[in-house]
Amino acid sequence: MTLGIALAALSLLQPAGHADQSVDVAFEELAALDNQAAIERIEANDTLEQDDPARLINLGVALAREGCTGEAKAMFEADACSETH
Repeated sequence: MTLGIALAALSLLQPAGHADQSVDVAFEELAALDNQAAIERIEANDTLEQDDPARLINLGVALAREGCTGEAKAMFEADACSETH
């Protein structure tokens, strides 16, 4: 099940052409497969709410790619349970 959630989240990785790029959730780092930089950038962004869906999903993707599956799962589950959608 965790793999299914991760794969679903990966499909959301690519920003839509009309997406608000002013929200910094490390799109460039993720696209460049620089996962550690993405994690650091997302975690350092104190303008994002902790339950921001883009934050949770992108952080989960980067963590999953780094092999931190438990932490990634927690991010995906937090997003699934979030009322911030």
